Amino acid sequence: MVGTVKEQIYIKAIPKGTTLKITALNLLPPDPPKECKSLGARLEILWELSGTPAGSNARGAFLVETSPDTVDHPGPAPAVSGADEVAPTVDPNDENSWATKLNDLPPVPATTDARAAAGGPFATGRFIVETTEWGLVERPDYASVVYQVNNQTPLRVVSAISGTILGMPKDAIFVIGANPTTQEVGIDGTQDKAVASTLVEYLVKGIF
Repeated sequence: MVGTVKEQIYIKAIPKGTTLKITALNLLPPDPPKECKSLGARLEILWELSGTPAGSNARGAFLVETSPDTVDHPGPAPAVSGADEVAPTVDPNDENSWATKLNDLPPVPATTDARAAAGGPFATGRFIVETTEWGLVERPDYASVVYQVNNQTPLRVVSAISGTILGMPKDAIFVIGANPTTQEVGIDGTQDKAVASTLVEYLVKGIF
């Protein structure tokens, strides 16, 4: 076994007057250790935002969820030949390095206008936590969090992972904003706490 990887996801701010609720946690295929060679377990976190945005104020950070840290990854079976070959360098910008293809995601479960009018959710979104491929005795090179609100273009926050068994990816930090007039919702992701604080300042100042 080559250990586990744990990704922390934080919501730095959401619009004042709204509530964010986690609606589902889905373990997506591939699902180690059932598969011998795998890009790693994928955790999908579905959420919804309800209420009425009141101005442009934001409120404090809280932990949403972490990736599954109880799954042991056995890595691929030893190669029969070519054992001395050097594994190719993983490129986190290459879609083939990830199980989740941004251009091939199913739609985010949508809310209805009637539910929104009744005070229900007016926005829905997802996070998908995943890693690049696990080696025979090596941990993956990268972890990522895909994030998306409604059916806007999905994006990634990517973090390198240390080769040591205690090394973990950087925290993924997100800021969710809403236009109080149109209720259009946007989301930004970063691993830089200073950048996240700047995004919150923009949100408080009404810059959307």
